[in-house]
Amino acid sequence: MTETKTPKPKAAPKTANAAPKTETPADVFAITGFEIPGFEMPGFEMPEAARQWAETGIDNVRKAYGSIREASEKVTDLAEEALTVSRDGITDLNMKALDNAKASADAGFAFLREMLGAKTVAEAVELQSRFARERMEALTGQTREFHDAATKLAQDFSKPISQAFNRDFM
Repeated sequence: MTETKTPKPKAAPKTANAAPKTETPADVFAITGFEIPGFEMPGFEMPEAARQWAETGIDNVRKAYGSIREASEKVTDLAEEALTVSRDGITDLNMKALDNAKASADAGFAFLREMLGAKTVAEAVELQSRFARERMEALTGQTREFHDAATKLAQDFSKPISQAFNRDFM
């Protein structure tokens, strides 16, 4: 028998700078010759009932979106109207407060002028009593006006809200 010798492959020459070859986890667990098959659906057609169900669902979502949008526009308009009324009412209250402060300051200066002209203590006491009585009467009237204006503001502010509530929910 004759043996044939196959030459052994020669090892690559080692160099001092060459890094040792390391295997990555992907190399270790790699399966050679394996491919994931493609997922094909030849000739798949949705049943008519499923198509109608999906179209009905889409129509319902569109209607619901339209209703929500319409309701949000109504709420926005209502809020704008209420805030406009509120702004106008608060401006009126501020103007009343400024008018009351001016009237009070004017009355105080007038009282001071009268007090400087008083000749006796009795006259000064009488001026003081009259001034206190007039200021209390003025304050009572100003408080009543301010209360009436604030009540009107609250009623005007709540009017569009209550009308919308009664219209939409009653």
